[in-house]
Amino acid sequence: MEKIPNRAWFKPKTFGYGASPASWQGWLATAIFVVVFLAATLSLRGVGRWIADGVLLAGFVALVYAKTDGEWRWRGL
Repeated sequence: MEKIPNRAWFKPKTFGYGASPASWQGWLATAIFVVVFLAATLSLRGVGRWIADGVLLAGFVALVYAKTDGEWRWRGL
């Protein structure tokens, strides 16, 4: 049985630092993050909002980093 390659969901940006979606899975993960982040931000108050936003953001950044093909580094002109 042939192994199916693990295709990256995100690719390193051409300019700057970070990654951008490169597959439908990456776009779906980004869309879900935006919806959940907005829902948490609009529904929570006080310190709970900041904690939820921080946890969601850290989780999304970890997912993007794990699913990026290549390294994150500054890419300039």
